[in-house]
Amino acid sequence: MKKKMSAIVFIMLLIVTLFSGCFFLPPKGRLSGTVLFVHSSPPVQNWLQEPKKSFVQAYFMFPSDFASDIIFGIDQEFIEGVDTPIHFPGADWMALVGLTRTGMLNIPVGTDESLNGTPSDASVWEIIDLDIDLQPNTWYCMKETADFQSRRFESFTLIGPNVNITIDLREYYVDYPNYIPIDDRSLTYYVYAIRMSPYVQPGSTRIYFDDVTAGIENGDGYEIILTEGFELQSDIPDLPITLPVTPLDDIQEYYWYKENEDAKVQIVKDSVHSGDYACLCNATLDGLGRMKILKYLLN
Repeated sequence: MKKKMSAIVFIMLLIVTLFSGCFFLPPKGRLSGTVLFVHSSPPVQNWLQEPKKSFVQAYFMFPSDFASDIIFGIDQEFIEGVDTPIHFPGADWMALVGLTRTGMLNIPVGTDESLNGTPSDASVWEIIDLDIDLQPNTWYCMKETADFQSRRFESFTLIGPNVNITIDLREYYVDYPNYIPIDDRSLTYYVYAIRMSPYVQPGSTRIYFDDVTAGIENGDGYEIILTEGFELQSDIPDLPITLPVTPLDDIQEYYWYKENEDAKVQIVKDSVHSGDYACLCNATLDGLGRMKILKYLLN
C-alpha cells in the first residue's frame, strides 16, 4: 500500500535553502540541474496567454552504487514574467517532482500564502512512499502533469520493467518558490539531482537523464512542444542572467543551461537511452565549502 507523509522536516528544510536563494547553514548541499526555455512558437504563445495543462517526462538511470539519499527528478515551470504577469510580477509556478532510489516521491507544494503572492522558499513538501525499490542500470521513465490554470498538480507516472505506477496529485497546488527576474512569459523544463549533508548515505552521486519530452494542452488534447535528447550541444553553460531584469531574448531557446552556477552537469555518451548523448547530473558535495553561500536564480 502506498503511504503519504506530510513533511516539513529537517532534511527538507535543508533542501529549501537550495531552492530559496541562499544557503548559510553549516550543512552543505548541491543542486545539479539543467534548465531549458520554450516560448516562441504560436501554440506556446497561445498557451502562455491562457495557461492550461502541461506535462514533462524524461528517462533516467543510475548505477548500482547510487546513494539512497539523493533526490532526482524532473520539473516544469510557468514563468509569468515581470512585464505582463497573470498573477504577480516575476511569479514562477513550479511543478517539481523528485524520487529516491528507494521509491520515495518528493513534491514541494503550494500554500495559501504562495498562491496569494508570497514566495514560499519551497518550504512545504509532501512525501509519498511508492513501495518500490528502483533497480540500478535500468532505464525508467517518469512523467509529471500539472494544470497551470488551476495551479494544481495532476499526476505522476513511473514506468519501467515490471513497474507502471500513476499517482493522483490533484489535491496539491504547485508552488511559487521565488521571484524570477525575466521580463516575459516562458515555460521552462528541468532535470536535476539534489544532495544535502549531514544525512548522506554511502554511494555514488551520478545519475543519467535522456529523452526529455514536454507537451501542452490544446483543444484536441496535448501537443508536443519539446523532444530533446541532449544531441544538439556539447556542453551546458551558465544561464545568462542579468539584474535587475533579464530580457527573455537574451536566453537561447531550446538550449540547456546550468540551473545555477554550482550545478555539476555535462553532456555524456557513456550511458544513453537513445541517440548518442545523455545528460549526467552529479550531486557530489565535493568542492562545496562548509559555510559557502549558494545563490540560485532559478529553482
